[in-house]
Amino acid sequence: MRFSSFLLLVLAAITIPTIEGVRTQPTPLAPNTAGIVEEPEDAPTFLIGDPVFEEKLPDPLDNPSRLIIPSIKLDTNVQEVGITSNGEMDVPNGNTNNVGWYRYGTIPGDLGSAVMDAHVYAAFAKLRYVKVDDDIYVVNAKGEKLHFRVIDSRVYALDELPLQQIFNDQDGRHLNFITCARKFIRSLNTYSHRLVVYTELVD
Repeated sequence: MRFSSFLLLVLAAITIPTIEGVRTQPTPLAPNTAGIVEEPEDAPTFLIGDPVFEEKLPDPLDNPSRLIIPSIKLDTNVQEVGITSNGEMDVPNGNTNNVGWYRYGTIPGDLGSAVMDAHVYAAFAKLRYVKVDDDIYVVNAKGEKLHFRVIDSRVYALDELPLQQIFNDQDGRHLNFITCARKFIRSLNTYSHRLVVYTELVD
C-alpha cells in the first residue's frame, strides 16, 4: 500500500455523470434528474489531505491499466490521478471515458482499499446498474487480470461519506468505485450525493 494515512477531510465533489451503477442501502440509487443542471467540465472529488509515502515504492508494472465491468459493458483504460491543488482527489482529464485510479493509495490486489473514480456523464454513466455479485476485472501493466466481485453499493449524502471505509479499509483486498449522484448543486459546484460501489478480490 502506497498511502499510509489520510486527513479525512471531505468536501467530496467527484464529477461523475448519473450513470447506471449499483445502489444498495442506505438509499437505493434511482435515476433522479429533477433539478439537475448541466455540470461543470471538471468538478473536484474529495479533500483527503497530503499523501504519505512508504520508503519502498511498488513496482509500476503492478499499476492498473484497464478496467472491465461486463454487466454494464464497460471496458476502458485506467489513468493515474492524484490530488488537486485544493487537496481533492482528482478525476481523469483529457479522455473522459477513462477511469481514474488514486495513485497515492492502494494498488488493486494489494491489502487495503484501492479507489477509482470517473465522470458520471462518461465512463461511470451506468455504474448505478452494477449489482452485488457482479464480476469486475482489472488488468495491470504486466497484463495480469485480477478478479473482483461486488459486495455492496451505497449512496451517501455529501457530508456523510465514510472516507475511512472507502479509502483505508485494511480488512481485505478491496477495490472501490465512486462517482457523483443525484442533484447537481450549482452553488457548491458539485453533486448532492455520491455513489460508492464496494468490491473485494476473488481468491
